[in-house]
Amino acid sequence: MGVKCPQCGAENSDTSQFCSDCGTRLFSQKNIDVTKTAETPKKELTTGSTFANRYQIIEELGEGGMGRVYKAVDTKIKEKVALKLIKPEIAADKKTLERFGNELRIARKIVHKNVGRMYDINEQEGTHYISMEYVSGQNLKDFIRQSGQMGMGTAILIIKQICKGLSEAHKLGVVHRDLKPSNIMIDRDGSIRIMDFGIARSLKEKGITGAGVMIGTPEYMSPEQVEGRGVDQRSDIYSLGIIMYEMLTGQVPFEGETPFSIGIKHKSETPRDPGELNSQIPKDLGQVILKCLEKDPEKRYQSAGELRSELENIEKGIPTTEREIPKRKPLTSREITVTFGVKKLFIPALIVIAAIIIGIALWQFLPQKQAPLAPKIENSIAVISFENLTGDPQYDSLIKAVPSLFITKFEAMEFSYVVTLERLQDILKQMGRDPYRPIDTDTGFEVCRREGIEAMVVGKITKAGEVFVTDIKVLDVKTKNSLTSASSQGQGEDSIVLSQIDELSRRIAEDLGGSLSAKGVPAVSEITTSSLEAYEYYLKGNEADGKQHFAEAQKHFLKAVDIDPSFVMARLGVAHSYYQQGNVKARDEAMEKVKVYADRANPKEKLYIQAWNARYMEGDIEKTARIMKEITAKYPKEKEAHSWLGLYNRTRDHDEAIRYFQKVLELDPYKLGYLGEISVVYLRKGDFEKALEYANRYAAAAPNDPVPLGDFLAEIHLRMGHSDQAIEKCKKALSFKPDFSYALANIINACGLKEDYKEALEWTEEKIKRSSIPLNKADGYLLNAFYEYWTGAFHKVYEDAENARKLGEDIQSRVAPYWSFLLEGFAHLGEGDYTLARESFDRYGDFVIKV
Repeated sequence: MGVKCPQCGAENSDTSQFCSDCGTRLFSQKNIDVTKTAETPKKELTTGSTFANRYQIIEELGEGGMGRVYKAVDTKIKEKVALKLIKPEIAADKKTLERFGNELRIARKIVHKNVGRMYDINEQEGTHYISMEYVSGQNLKDFIRQSGQMGMGTAILIIKQICKGLSEAHKLGVVHRDLKPSNIMIDRDGSIRIMDFGIARSLKEKGITGAGVMIGTPEYMSPEQVEGRGVDQRSDIYSLGIIMYEMLTGQVPFEGETPFSIGIKHKSETPRDPGELNSQIPKDLGQVILKCLEKDPEKRYQSAGELRSELENIEKGIPTTEREIPKRKPLTSREITVTFGVKKLFIPALIVIAAIIIGIALWQFLPQKQAPLAPKIENSIAVISFENLTGDPQYDSLIKAVPSLFITKFEAMEFSYVVTLERLQDILKQMGRDPYRPIDTDTGFEVCRREGIEAMVVGKITKAGEVFVTDIKVLDVKTKNSLTSASSQGQGEDSIVLSQIDELSRRIAEDLGGSLSAKGVPAVSEITTSSLEAYEYYLKGNEADGKQHFAEAQKHFLKAVDIDPSFVMARLGVAHSYYQQGNVKARDEAMEKVKVYADRANPKEKLYIQAWNARYMEGDIEKTARIMKEITAKYPKEKEAHSWLGLYNRTRDHDEAIRYFQKVLELDPYKLGYLGEISVVYLRKGDFEKALEYANRYAAAAPNDPVPLGDFLAEIHLRMGHSDQAIEKCKKALSFKPDFSYALANIINACGLKEDYKEALEWTEEKIKRSSIPLNKADGYLLNAFYEYWTGAFHKVYEDAENARKLGEDIQSRVAPYWSFLLEGFAHLGEGDYTLARESFDRYGDFVIKV
């Protein structure tokens, strides 16, 4: 698809950032992960028609500066070809046609497996056209967009093949002069083809290019091209250095607002060391890239063969498993790589895990019961169990509340490690025990040995008349002997139980000695609540949250807050439940209340509150990361912090992301969703085999869970171009959960990948109807608007964009308006209304700044 310049109306290629005629910056599409979003022109040749009594048209591939390009079958030789129809206004210039003929004569000399062949230039009833080899696959630009920072081995394999193709061209005296990722194709077998030698110039032939004419794309041009000076093969080496830089860092070294500003940087600025942008780049490879980017051609590699030899030496130090270019099913010419979706933009980053069905398949992924004992942690303690000996079942809730309150108190003291209730449940699950049922002392000792715990607390609660008695014992895990014991009694359930916890904690600290002290530690009622009823609702909310029942969790947390408005952790629970349900407005309102009572928390909880405030109220993700790292340093078994840092690093440091996710799985192998998260990281690295391995492990361990099917496996198949497999996984996921937003978004994109836009629009309507969460419904409207735009129904885009915007504004989401204005802008462009387009893009720009 071509992009029309809003200033002068000239047509440009879909990857152009600047108008080839007037230099106006074109509306960038790199902020949306959609391969081609430019206006769909009216076709001159229709599918199934025959052109020039020889070429049967299959489909339109797109439009560049010269004209439309079609995929066709050459009925004479029975092969697929690409036809480029030259625009009438260009073909009207005889000198231009003569130049194209000369160029083609030069380009046809190049016969190499890594170069796309140019065939012929002809005329049919006044229409001039060029025939060339059709290469089915994906261009390197799109592959870089999907991969982000590419793996070293894969990048070197690609560059080596480009070098081979260039060597053959340079040997024949031909320089490409417009080498860029969009001119490099990866075919279905993972082989590389350099395309579009149509603007190549012979080193031996003079007079084809006028003096001072600048040919190329600004971001990839050598300094000598910028100056309009003569070029040779070393200019292509410079452009190839830019491509390597982009493959390994995800960005080009020089960017600017105009071609002139970019050109100045090519001539005068030193590129930033790529190793500073991607720490995984070996130093010697970084030096190779920078040598390619020398301003003086004499200081660059003097030939593509010399560069290839250097890369082969570096390649020897890279594991063979990394040296593979993913083979893929051919993608359609208008591949849609990622939805606008709620999937990646709206839904909270924490993974959604359905109820886990423990079956035979699960055991191959989980540790066996006889796990090795952990080394002892000094000054560590676990509260294992309390018994209700009152004879009244109404006090059964105390045997959950009291241990949790002790844990909170101990965390506010100076114990080096306190086993949380969640961690205790994780260990019990790994032992094959029900994590929500009381455990006996022997099981408690096994739990503590597995965790390396030094001291274990058990207790009982009795009642005589109105007097409550709490007895506790602290046992040495190694010897099973008593370290200390204590008893406390008093009248009134709430006050006495809470005051007993403070008193008994003080005695434990005194008896255990060492650095322990309860001095200066707030009363447990000050860092939780003075109401046991409120605390019990809080625990119910936590349990529901752990089971992913977020609406139920919200109900319990709100009841706790109603009873005690100053109960800050219950308020944080309210914010978290809104967060998980995608209600941004309610989440932010709840966080404002959390800030008011932030001092009423223990040290660890205060850090989490600071992290949430930094992320969602201040919008400072780097500050959030620093706080989360502080949490993992002080509390190394906090799954939530490790999880967040894994998600944070998915686009920054792939290896770090995998390390954090594996740590979560080490802490709790039942957190199966993190198998899926690891698969996403491998997908970003371009390692489809590993991505499939982890996603399939997740699906095997949770056979009735829609998440691995409709989310992870579907997305991997989409990225591989396997649209039918993606649709199959999505439909199976929807059979388990008909409103599963991820599956609905992925099936829509799979239909788009197949170019079945009618089916895609039917599914967008389904997504709108099935979605109960406002942001999911907004996502449906945005997808509907996108496919309406894509199919040329520009007038329909505005209503759906407005619906999405209203839903987003109702819950104070900035993301839905962000996309709605962008889609409206492209629709106005499609209708040729550049004034309204500019207004929409300006409003979109305002939201870009805010987001």
